[in-house]
Formats: sequence, structure tokens, C-alpha cells
Amino acid sequence: VYWTESATESSGRAGVWRATAPGWVGERLAAASPVGVWLAVNSSHLFFAEGHWLMAVAKQGGTPRRLIDNQTEIAEIVADDTAVYWVSSKRWVPPSLLKRLSLDDKATASLLAEIPKGPYTLLQTKAQLYFSQDSRPGRIVMAVPKQGGEATVVTDGDWGLMAVAEDGVYLL
Repeated sequence: VYWTESATESSGRAGVWRATAPGWVGERLAAASPVGVWLAVNSSHLFFAEGHWLMAVAKQGGTPRRLIDNQTEIAEIVADDTAVYWVSSKRWVPPSLLKRLSLDDKATASLLAEIPKGPYTLLQTKAQLYFSQDSRPGRIVMAVPKQGGEATVVTDGDWGLMAVAEDGVYLL
């Protein structure tokens, strides 16, 4: 289990943590402050926001490295073994930007979509990213290919929670 801790650095708790069975004792993998609540995991790394920087640290711990500097507020991070994806916004002032950074070429982030209202959730399948945004009377679910392309409406309605799997989008 991995998580972020946003306590002050002087408390010795700020950073990225893990606990493993059977003892489930917390172990800090990387000191970082301030750490946001967003955390994504792929097969080898953990990705998180530290202030306005997108960071990565190996799953076994070590020194975090900056992937992207000087981004606006970072939220809603997901990752796979080829790229990391996140939403960049100016303190929830529309539009938010859905971005992609290739893990092979970390030089430049690419813009995948502009999100006019929201987003509230960012989820992934092998080929697609799904996000939600405000819509009257509820929320709208959009999909965009991970490699880029046009965002399409998946569904619109009055729902609260969203999950995705390879076989579909599930709403509650």
C-alpha cells in the first residue's frame, strides 16, 4: 500500500510512504514537502505532486526526481509504464488541462485535452483516459485516447462515483 503524507517536514512524516504485509509498518520512501494528495503507481515508480512539480521515485525508495517544473496546480495523476498523465489547473479556474509526459522522452509534456469544468476524476484503461466534469443536471464522462486525439462523451447524467475497467465505465 502506498500513500502520501502532507505533514510538515519538521515532523519527519512528509513524503511518500508504503506499508507491506505481514506487519503493515509504514516506511517513508521519499521525503518531500509539501506533497499533494495525488499519487499514481506503475510497475516501477510512484508519481506525485510536490508543490507545482511532477515528481517520481522508485518503488523501493530513493531520491525523488522532478519530471516537470513550473506547472500550475497538479491534480488527478494516473500512470502506466509508458507515460504519466495528470490534470493541470490554476486553482480550479477553468479550463483545466489534461497532459501526458512520455517516460521515454521526458523533455516536453503534451496537451491531450482542455477540460472546461472540472475534472473530478481521472481514470485509465490500456488505451483510454476517462475524466468527469460538471454538466447539467449532473456530470459528464469523457474519454480521450492516451496517445492524443479528440475527447468524446461517454455518458451524461446524475451520478456520484465512477470506475472503469477494460469492459466499460461503471457509475454509481
